[in-house]
Amino acid sequence: MVVSGCVGVCSDTTLVYIPIVPATATISGITKVCPGDCEYYTLPAFSGAGYTWSLNSGACGTLSDTVCCNQVRICWPSYVVACNDTLTVAYYDSFLHCGGSGQLIIRVRPRLEILGNTTVCANSAATFFASNSVVSYWSISPAGPILSPSPAPSVTINWLNTPGTYTLKAWPQNPNQSCNDTAYTIVTVVAPPPRPGIVGDTIVCPNSAANYCATGATGAVNWVVTGGTPTTGVGNCLTVLWGATPPYIVRAFTQMPNSPYCSSDTMVQNVYPSSTTPPTITSTTPLCANATNTFTANGLYAS
Repeated sequence: MVVSGCVGVCSDTTLVYIPIVPATATISGITKVCPGDCEYYTLPAFSGAGYTWSLNSGACGTLSDTVCCNQVRICWPSYVVACNDTLTVAYYDSFLHCGGSGQLIIRVRPRLEILGNTTVCANSAATFFASNSVVSYWSISPAGPILSPSPAPSVTINWLNTPGTYTLKAWPQNPNQSCNDTAYTIVTVVAPPPRPGIVGDTIVCPNSAANYCATGATGAVNWVVTGGTPTTGVGNCLTVLWGATPPYIVRAFTQMPNSPYCSSDTMVQNVYPSSTTPPTITSTTPLCANATNTFTANGLYAS
């Protein structure tokens, strides 16, 4: 409005703002939330209007104040399962005698998490799972380890005997299944102890005893015996009573005393039975006095 030509009044321009209250308004706020979250939802501030907020019957969330302002806070319990809440607001300007409403659907979804041991052995495969069996894509950084195909609710990783610290990432194939778009976990891959050596008789008589000891072991030595007793043992040395018939095999590996209890690669020692048949002795000919001959015993040991 412009005023001019009036005695005693300076010419000037006056602006008058006329509020327009729409019949439908848009609620601003996050539309996908996690259990335990609290979020604010806002409507434009219409001068002179009052607001009434509500959630649908059976909603998972709880409103902090239903009659107040153009903003409201909703909290969800930490144990809630997946659900959809409908937030509705009605507003009315009693001076202008008009109003309107707005509505927003809020999806409550479980949080995607990666489950599994976060300290593993470099020489063993490890399996990780997506929470709630959500079918997910998987990746690892830095690159190198081999992952089983995805998308899948789990992944098995071959570390290729490469220790280090890795970041495992999972993201859902269907984003509507979880409240977070990505999950991460840090995995520490531990080098196993070195493989021990085995010292002991490699040719034995059936039904006889022989002693075997580990060399280069850095932890407890575990023994596995085929063809003799005991069939298992723990300690740096082991006495084996061999049976009547082969095969005779001694295996040894070491294991870390603490988590993740990595085992070394296994040392395998084959043991052979001595021959039970008298050897055949041959010599060079002729046999002469004051001469040198070579004698050979055949069949002394099994081949």
